[in-house]
Parts: sequence; C-alpha cells; structure tokens
Amino acid sequence: QSDVQKTGYTPGVYTASIILSSNPVEIEVTVDSEQIKSIDMVNSSDAVTTMYPLITASLESVSEQIIKNNSTDNITYNEDNKYTSVVLVNAIKQALEKARP
Repeated sequence: QSDVQKTGYTPGVYTASIILSSNPVEIEVTVDSEQIKSIDMVNSSDAVTTMYPLITASLESVSEQIIKNNSTDNITYNEDNKYTSVVLVNAIKQALEKARP
C-alpha cells in the first residue's frame, strides 16, 4: 500500500519533564492514533510561572502550531521567549517519541 502514514501514535497521554532553574516542569501530550490532541503543562510550581512569566504563552504558541500541523517541524518562535519555546518543543518531541508504536 502506497499510502504510508507520516505519523502514527499509540493513543494515550505521554509526558516529558524539563528542569527550569531547578524546578521540574512536566509537559503532557495527548494523542489518538493519528493526531496530537492536546499539550499541557502539569504539576508546575508557582516558582516556574513567576520566574518564567512567558512560559504559559510560549507553550500556547508552540502547542497551537504543533496541533494545527500535527508536527513539531517548522515551528516559528517569538524572539522574546525563543529559548523557553525551544526547550518546550524539545520536551514535546520527547513525549511524542514515547507515543510512537
């Protein structure tokens, strides 16, 4: 069959952890068999959102692009929070790797 799927996931919720200034942040990615459904930040402390006030906006920005494109490729980053966005995308990629069959 020539209709090879570029993406394919084992449906479920997958997480990846990152450390920002010694504070753990967990990124949770929910997928079905073909699509990335949602990306959330869970179990993050108030210290993280205080020290990284743009983290929520960064996650929303990259998540919107990833869900729309169903891919972590070709993400555009806001220059104000590029570093944080790159770290978040790397965590999302780690979680998606766990979802691969």
